[in-house]
Amino acid sequence: MKKVFIAVILLFVALGLYCQEGSTTGTAPMQEPLVYKASLGIDGGLNYEGLVALSAEVNIVKNICLNGAIGMGGWGAKYTIGGRFYSSYPKGIFYGVSYSHSTGLDSLAIKMDTDKPGGTQDVSLRLNPANNINLNLGYQWKLGNRFRFHLEMGYSIPLEKEPWDVLTQNITLSDASKISMNLMAPGGLMLGLGFSVGLY
Repeated sequence: MKKVFIAVILLFVALGLYCQEGSTTGTAPMQEPLVYKASLGIDGGLNYEGLVALSAEVNIVKNICLNGAIGMGGWGAKYTIGGRFYSSYPKGIFYGVSYSHSTGLDSLAIKMDTDKPGGTQDVSLRLNPANNINLNLGYQWKLGNRFRFHLEMGYSIPLEKEPWDVLTQNITLSDASKISMNLMAPGGLMLGLGFSVGLY
C-alpha cells in the first residue's frame, strides 16, 4: 500500500511539473492566471489525515480556507475538518488548525508484553474512537495553474488517555506495551504531504 501511494504521488507531481513547463512555453502575452477556489487531493502521512486520505479545500475569503479529509489509518477510518490561513493563497506558507475523529477497531489481535511470565503473549484489544486537535504549519507550491503540492508538519493533541481496552481476560499490559500503544494511538508529531487539483 505504501509503495502504491508513493508511486501515485510521484506520478501526480511529474504531471504537475509537466503542466507547469507547458504553461511557460509560448509567445502569447501572459494573462493573470485563474485562481481555483476549490480543490480535491490525495494526502498521507504520520498522525495526519490518514496513511492515505481524500481531501478537499475551499477558499472562503481571501487567504482563509476550509478543508476536510476522509482517510484510513492505523486506528481505523479518520475524518478531519479544519481551516487554513495562507500567507498568499493558493501558495506559500500556511497555518492550520483542525479536529479529527478516528473510528477505532472492534478487535485487534497482537503479540504484546504483559504482566504474565513467559514474555510476549497473544492479546486481543479494542481500539476505541479517538479525537484530536491538530495544530500545523505547511508550505504549498503551485504546479502550473491547476495543480498544487504541499508539505505539512505540526502536533496532534489527543483528547483521550489510553483509548483502548484489553479484551483478553486476566491480562494487564506491561509498561512497555502501554508506551507502544500510546505511540500507536492518534496523537503526537504530525507529518504530511499532499497533491491536489483545482476544480473551479
